[in-house]
Amino acid sequence: RSTIVGSIKGDSKPKGTRAARDESGKYIRVPASTSYAEWYRRYVSTTSEQYYKKVTLSSEKEEVLRPTGIVNFRQVTTQPNVHVAEGITLKPKQLHELQQRLHDAALAIGIDDLAVLPPVYVAAETQLGTNAPALYNWRQDKVYITLSLLDDEKLADLQRDGVLPENCLSTMVHELIHWKDAAGYRKRHPDMAGYADWINQQSKKKIVELAKKGYNIKVSRYAIKSFLSEQFDETYVEIRTLQLLQKG
Repeated sequence: RSTIVGSIKGDSKPKGTRAARDESGKYIRVPASTSYAEWYRRYVSTTSEQYYKKVTLSSEKEEVLRPTGIVNFRQVTTQPNVHVAEGITLKPKQLHELQQRLHDAALAIGIDDLAVLPPVYVAAETQLGTNAPALYNWRQDKVYITLSLLDDEKLADLQRDGVLPENCLSTMVHELIHWKDAAGYRKRHPDMAGYADWINQQSKKKIVELAKKGYNIKVSRYAIKSFLSEQFDETYVEIRTLQLLQKG
């Protein structure tokens, strides 16, 4: 399970992937930054699908408008905060992994009460009508994630334009930061009037302050692209995502 590697900076986290074993003893590749505890939780502590509870969905449908049209979702009966689109199958292990990532991402942004988190809607990329692996819609107060985001083999590719693409929490932390920003504004302005302009201008100010201090704001390709298109809130969230995950 272990090996010794050299490091110039003792506090830097390794990049790339390294060899490990899955629950069946088969060699796999995992992010080099994977801790023993995370590896144990994902590949040892629960070794088979039979250990996870079956995913059962409510009979009631919720119609949600997406750019592709109306998508019907059903609530997971054992996890009311999770909703699954019709036409896809959320496996028991995927639901377990989703809940664990939500928990870890919430802790990363300073939230220890999972009950306050927004509902999560899982769907196929074609249903969500977006190229992003996930997104937070502040108007609906919903987090949308693609089913592929729960596939470890596709994770790094899906997150390739963002910070720490091989970190399984990167996208989730990014979206929960968006939610936390919106939640703070909603307390003062329940109707959310003017939120888009406000958060963009506030983010621009923060970015300018960081740049003056010599901080490299070009933390990812997505951060650069967002900055050039004046989506400053996206750039600032990328910066904060990197800071939080590196600190953790």
